[in-house]
Amino acid sequence: MILILVQTLRIGGIERNTLDQAYKLRDDNEPVIILVVDKAGTINYANFIEQEKYLIDSKGVDIRYSRPGIYGQIISIIEILKYEKIDFIIDNTLSGTLKIRFISLLIRKKLKINIVVQQFLTLSAPIQRYKRMFYAQFCTNLIINSINYAKDWEFYRGKNFLTRFLFRKKFEIIRNGIYIPRLPLSPKVTEIGKNNDVRFVFLGRLKSWKGIDRLKKIDYYMNHEITFLILTSEYDEEVVSEFKKIFGKRIEFVFGKTLQSYSPKAGDIHIYPVDYGFSARAIEAVSTNCLEMAQIGVPSLVTKGGTDNWPELLRLGVVIEIDWKEPDQLFKAVQKYKDANLSEFTLKEISKLVDIENNIKAHKKYHIRF
Repeated sequence: MILILVQTLRIGGIERNTLDQAYKLRDDNEPVIILVVDKAGTINYANFIEQEKYLIDSKGVDIRYSRPGIYGQIISIIEILKYEKIDFIIDNTLSGTLKIRFISLLIRKKLKINIVVQQFLTLSAPIQRYKRMFYAQFCTNLIINSINYAKDWEFYRGKNFLTRFLFRKKFEIIRNGIYIPRLPLSPKVTEIGKNNDVRFVFLGRLKSWKGIDRLKKIDYYMNHEITFLILTSEYDEEVVSEFKKIFGKRIEFVFGKTLQSYSPKAGDIHIYPVDYGFSARAIEAVSTNCLEMAQIGVPSLVTKGGTDNWPELLRLGVVIEIDWKEPDQLFKAVQKYKDANLSEFTLKEISKLVDIENNIKAHKKYHIRF
């Protein structure tokens, strides 16, 4: 049995990967427990538990909530380890690994832990950044899910002699994936005619680093002739009011929903214009949403310089790099990809690449080594 630790099950990338792993494991009749550390931080916000209740129940995914506080978390983990035969643990919280190591001393049991880094250290405050790196030293296997995150990690690890000494744990890169059966529609939706009206689809939180502020400039470059669909887990009154004032009827917001609420249309193009600022040493331009969109045949326009983790999708033409300061690049990409009609062969290639099964197999491989 696999135990997966996650901070919350709100609608987000880390949470998405956690549930997709669980769905696939249950398809293979493998038992899995998801321990959610922050119950209030889950149920008080838009979350996957409500949005995917039927899927969670039908798969028999065992989701449990930890008691609050550090002591409560330790007790909750001990109870699971006492009554369940856990083969290894995947920790998405990082801080959970230190608690598990403490527990292993208490119960005199060797526990195997794959800790997963799924974000840039640069985006954390300095104290939080080095705490995360410290926690990671207590795992069995340190997993980073992107080449770009790994570059960022190596920068901070190599800052000086002390960081190189303290944070010397070697890492492996395991890319995320998606549970394909939960996607909303068949890719055949992209085979409808030609000369379709273009609609830009933005999936994600309304944060500046996600590129939401770039939508105004993108609209300007496209001569205010484009419609927009924004699917976001949160409601931001300031952003929504501003955008409705600027775009009027050309923009539609859908709040607190998952991709299952999305109905692809011919002419849809997904945009992920991340903006980490001038000081960023690396960027992650291919999100889980890009993988999902590729699987249903919708191309993604992403920020140039952040596709190193998924070069195959760039080669297949379902991910297109854009310098958002160059209007010609945007216009040419839209004209080329708005009538996307991926071949069956290409869609099969995409499926092989993005299937969450690849992620799970890699986790198991590193678990077996120890």
